[in-house]
Amino acid sequence: MNEQDINSRLNDGPRALGIMVILILPLAFISVPFFTTTRSSPLDDEKHVLAFYYDWYRNSSALNFTNATIGVVDTGDRGNWGGSEPINWTYVNQFSLPANETEVLNNDFTMNDSWMNTAHFPEWGEYHSGDPAKIKRDLLNAADCGVDTFIMTWWGPENEYIDRNFENYMNYARYLEETEGYTNIPDFTMYFEHARDWPDEYGAHEQAIVDEIVYFIESYADHPKFFKVGGTPVIFIWATTSRGTTLDRWVQIREAVEARVGKLYWHAAGGYGKGEKGLDSLANPLFSDIFDGFHVYLTASLLHNTGEDEEPAPYTIRQLYKHCMASARKQGINFAPCIMPGYDDTNLPDRDGSVKNRRGTLEYGNQWTYAGMWEDAIAAGANWICIVTWNEWWEGTEIDSSYEYGTFFLNMTGDYATMLKGT
Repeated sequence: MNEQDINSRLNDGPRALGIMVILILPLAFISVPFFTTTRSSPLDDEKHVLAFYYDWYRNSSALNFTNATIGVVDTGDRGNWGGSEPINWTYVNQFSLPANETEVLNNDFTMNDSWMNTAHFPEWGEYHSGDPAKIKRDLLNAADCGVDTFIMTWWGPENEYIDRNFENYMNYARYLEETEGYTNIPDFTMYFEHARDWPDEYGAHEQAIVDEIVYFIESYADHPKFFKVGGTPVIFIWATTSRGTTLDRWVQIREAVEARVGKLYWHAAGGYGKGEKGLDSLANPLFSDIFDGFHVYLTASLLHNTGEDEEPAPYTIRQLYKHCMASARKQGINFAPCIMPGYDDTNLPDRDGSVKNRRGTLEYGNQWTYAGMWEDAIAAGANWICIVTWNEWWEGTEIDSSYEYGTFFLNMTGDYATMLKGT
C-alpha cells in the first residue's frame, strides 16, 4: 500500500463489486437531510485518532507487579480471558511470518492449550492489563502508529481493578514523557459503561450516574495525561439510552454533573438505524443540546460477508459517514466515525456467534475491511476517527499485535493516521 494508491481510492466513488448497484437512500434512512449550512464544533478544531481500550484482563499465573512509577497492581483471577477449562482450538498465522516476528510471551500457557474465549491469540498471550511491561509496550506502539487517545472502559469506582488501572496508565504515560523522553504518548479518557444495573427509582437512578461521573472527574481530570480539548475534559458514554436512561434524564444528569465539576465535553454512543438511538437522535434538537459528539461503536452491523446469503445496504459506508457528518455539523456537534478491522465472537460462550471478515466483504471486496473503513472515514471529512478496538479480544475487533497478524494492523493504523492528519 502506498500513498498514491490510498489517494486514488479516497477520490473514488462507490467501489465496483462486479455487480451494478443503484444506490438510492431510502426515505426511512433520510431522517436528516444533507445540509449546506454548518455550525462549528470545538471538537473539530484538530484531527484526532482515538482507540477504545480494555484494561480488564487478568492472569492469576502472573507475578505480582510492583513498579515505583505506577504503584502495585494485583493479579486476581483469570478475568475476561475465558472459562474454567481449556478450549483447545488452533490459531492460524495468516502471513506465515517467521517465528521471531510472532513470538508469544504467554506466561507459561501455550496457544493450543488455551483457556481463552478469543478469536485470535495475543502476542503476549494471557497477559495481565496491569503488567508495566505490557502497558509500556501498548503506549509506545500507540505513539508509533499515531493513536492520540485511549478511550478506556470504566465501570465505576466499585470495580477497583479497572479504576486503579486508569490512573496507573496515565502515570506511566507521564513517566515515559517526562523521565524517559518519549513523545506523542496518548492521552486517556473513559468509556462510561452505562449498560449496567442502576436504581429503579426516579432520582436515585440519575443520582447514581451523576455520582460516578463526578467521582471520575474529581479523581482524574486534573492529570496532565487526561484528554482535554481547549482545557475542557472529554468523556465518552456507551449505550446512552439503555437501562431506562432517556434523553430527558441525560439533561438532568449533565446539569447536575457540571454544577459540581464544571464544563465537560460529552461524546455519546448511538446507532445507525431508526429510533431514539440512531440518526433520529441527531434530528432531535434535544440530542445536540445534551451532547457534544456522536459515535457508533457497533460498526459490525454495516458489514456483510462475501459468499454468504447477505445483501449489502442500499448505501455505501462512505455515503453513511458523509450523511452523519453533514447532520452533526448542522447541529454543531462532532461526528467521529468508528472503524474496525473485523469482528468475531464465535468463541464467546453466551453469544450466537457472529463473524465479519477482516477481508472479504460485500462492501470492500478483497480489500482489507480496516483499510476500506479508514478511507471512507477520511473521504467523508472526519476530523476524529475512533478505532474499534485496540484490544477487545473477546469480540475479535483488536488491532493489537497477535499471533495471526503480527503488527500488520498497527502498521496500517500508522499509515492512515498520517494520511488523516495530512488532509
